[in-house]
Amino acid sequence: MEKIKIAIVDSGIDLKHPKFKNLEENVVCWNILNQTKSAEDQDLGNGKGHGTGIFSIIYDHLHDNLQDFTFYIVKIFDELGHTSEDYLIKAIEYCIDNKVHIINLSLGIEKKSPSKELHDVCERAYKQGIIIIASASDNAVATYPAYFPFVFGVTGGIISLKKDYGIIENSPIQFIGKGNLQRVADYNSNYAFVAGNSQATAHITGIVSSIKRGNIDWSFHKIEKHLFENGKKDIRVFTNRFMQYVDPKGWIGYRIKPSNEEKIKILEKFFSFKHRFSWMKKIAIYPVSNKEMKAFFYFADLCPFEIVEVYDFPRFGARDKNIEINDTNLEINWDLNENSFNDVDTLVIGHPYDTAIELNTKFADKIINKCVEKKMNFFVFDKLLYLELKNKLKDYPATIYYPNDFTTLMDLTKLLNFDSITIPSLSVVGVTPQSGKFTTQLTIKKVLEKEGYSIGWLSTEPQGELFGADLCLPIGGEINSLTLGSWPYFLSSMISGIEKYKKPDIFLTGHQSGLVQQYKQHFQIDTLNSINFLASAQPDAVVCAINPAYAADQLERVVIILKNLFQLPILFFTLSKRSISPQKMNSESIHLKNEMLDENEWKRLADEISNKYGLPVIDPLDESQNHIIVERITNFFKAND
Repeated sequence: MEKIKIAIVDSGIDLKHPKFKNLEENVVCWNILNQTKSAEDQDLGNGKGHGTGIFSIIYDHLHDNLQDFTFYIVKIFDELGHTSEDYLIKAIEYCIDNKVHIINLSLGIEKKSPSKELHDVCERAYKQGIIIIASASDNAVATYPAYFPFVFGVTGGIISLKKDYGIIENSPIQFIGKGNLQRVADYNSNYAFVAGNSQATAHITGIVSSIKRGNIDWSFHKIEKHLFENGKKDIRVFTNRFMQYVDPKGWIGYRIKPSNEEKIKILEKFFSFKHRFSWMKKIAIYPVSNKEMKAFFYFADLCPFEIVEVYDFPRFGARDKNIEINDTNLEINWDLNENSFNDVDTLVIGHPYDTAIELNTKFADKIINKCVEKKMNFFVFDKLLYLELKNKLKDYPATIYYPNDFTTLMDLTKLLNFDSITIPSLSVVGVTPQSGKFTTQLTIKKVLEKEGYSIGWLSTEPQGELFGADLCLPIGGEINSLTLGSWPYFLSSMISGIEKYKKPDIFLTGHQSGLVQQYKQHFQIDTLNSINFLASAQPDAVVCAINPAYAADQLERVVIILKNLFQLPILFFTLSKRSISPQKMNSESIHLKNEMLDENEWKRLADEISNKYGLPVIDPLDESQNHIIVERITNFFKAND
């Protein structure tokens, strides 16, 4: 009887695992990268292998008849756990040359349209009678080779028995395998609990291999017909919501990544600040009284661009006539003249229509029209204004930039590798809105850079990149579309990219407020986003920024969450001297009460917090306290090195 040849294209195998006794004569190993017979499985960055677990599932389906099978273990992952489409194509070519019957691909490439090379090699395998069984993405997006019509595409479902499977009619993904949590063999003679489409694919391979054993002459379409006639239609497909119960690294790391040359270009495109903002040198700011612009009053020296002109609302704008920026006294303008923007290439524009005052609205239109006339660049905080400008100025010759470009960030994370973050990481957590968290981030960045440290920074504020942030992440809005299981991959890919390109000494990220519900009767989606963000950023420690108005009731709840849910140490607190809180007016409208604490009141509150939690409390704008920042951060990371 001719043996059935099954190829598992993956990260290798641990043949010394006690589960696979006396199996060597049934196994052929080949390493595509170095063209040797060494195909040992490895840690792919999450303490687990992958190929060993996939093989162990197939093994469980066939162990009573192992003498009828030969297994080809084809390794395509390098020592860092990375691979490429080129290696996948070469692996399939190897399988064709060795006349295998079945190829298991518990991996895939997420893209809207596949390359011609991948299409052609899979079609060639199909025409030679080889059945390719490939995994769909856990993110429910188009994945190749699984989406090819001459490949069995597989997703995961909730299934009790390994021999059971589901069918999906009129879909590029035809089959549902057992994808729920299951125990498999792992590399280094271990076992692991895993879940996902990779495991479901291995189960379908085991089922198909059993069919092929008794019917070696059955074609792709005859086996497909048999599977559809005997499969179940009531299997529940699990979604990413299931992934919150398992280690997300167990399913995220096995997408096909670009080659090293492509990777370098991607890293430069996204993480070279000079490359990304080569179009922007001399800027004008408007409106300077927007809260997002306040940082220019204190941290203009962190801005890598020359600030030339400053504008504000003509009504209810800044009270001051001048602003001092980098030891230069700049006039705040409330109107335009013939010399306006003569020495400026970019308008940094915040939220010019927030006041709903006609005079201010007309002035905003006037400024925008003037900049368009001069063909200037726009750096826009407001998504609606950005879309308006993009739609209105179809063939505009200059740049219209929006820092919270969620689509671009998603494209980035699909290309980058998911790797463990190795540098020290610190998050600034805002206890409530208006807590001074962005000011705290800028202070930490400025103080540590002055001490000679290189800082990697992921900002959650639209103005972050104007002060040297490496990337801006849009918390709220579009990012709400992320499923729970996607957060760790999305965020860790960006942090990993910054680490690889910039090689900083410490990583800093902001964190939007909302870690606890402010109002019991109103559910806030921000709370879920805040929890997801902090869990996915995986900081080693946090700094809490406090708005004095909420120090009494909100702070304790946040501290409990940080310690008990995240097990994160707090290094120190920053306490703003500005107290901002919503006040209900007689008309039932809400007004923000904004007042400054005097020195005595601030010190009383700071001492109260410090005594309660045994931690320093500082004013982030008081330079005399900068040494506390340096000592607390450096001592913590030295102690935990």
